[in-house]
Amino acid sequence: MTKTAATLTAAVVGIGSLILSTSAPAEVTVNRIFSDHMVLQREMPVPIWGTADPGEKVSVSFQQQEKKTTADPDGKWMVRLEPLQVGQPGKLTVRGSNSVSFDDVLVGEVWLGSGQSNMAGGTGGYARGDEVLAGMVKAAPYPDLRLYRGGWKVAAVDDINGFSALLFSFGQPLQEELEVPVGLIVGAVGGTPSGRWLSEEMFAADPACREALDKSGKGESFAQRQAQYQQTLAK
Repeated sequence: MTKTAATLTAAVVGIGSLILSTSAPAEVTVNRIFSDHMVLQREMPVPIWGTADPGEKVSVSFQQQEKKTTADPDGKWMVRLEPLQVGQPGKLTVRGSNSVSFDDVLVGEVWLGSGQSNMAGGTGGYARGDEVLAGMVKAAPYPDLRLYRGGWKVAAVDDINGFSALLFSFGQPLQEELEVPVGLIVGAVGGTPSGRWLSEEMFAADPACREALDKSGKGESFAQRQAQYQQTLAK
């Protein structure tokens, strides 16, 4: 093959590869909060979301429901399932140019544990000095208790040991009391100021917090501080 022919062949192959890469449809994806063994909140609309090609048709099926939508110009899509009822484990399926399915999906109560390092601290460490907690861990697995930390898992011994001790010790008795599946999600960041985890309304509703703010002279509302800032900015 001559040098000119080789160059032409390489150019054709390159153009062909570019056409294939740009014309191939993007796979429908689902946000990583969704996985096998997850728990969906009961008795309220449940959002399911992800990405696809702009304009792609997407459907979500679960518990005799099927919701359809179209990905927006940015490739984002979302549907909302009608309020769900507790039942047997099911399969949630998302269909577009491809199909994504999640097995062993339960409906029940979903709780988020947020805070600092004391919320993030693992059960394995705390259980060494707490006989009650150690007994709870030893009694695992708990089929109707699911833990989320980068993915949903059934509450088995190995997974509990690395999970939030505070959230587990709250969620396990709650599941027994309610007799419905319970999903626990950790959202803790060690070293963060505790005030960052409170809304202004929650903070203002606590008398001790309000008293401390008033004594410090910093008890103005956000609206007052914003108005003061605008006045200073205007000057």
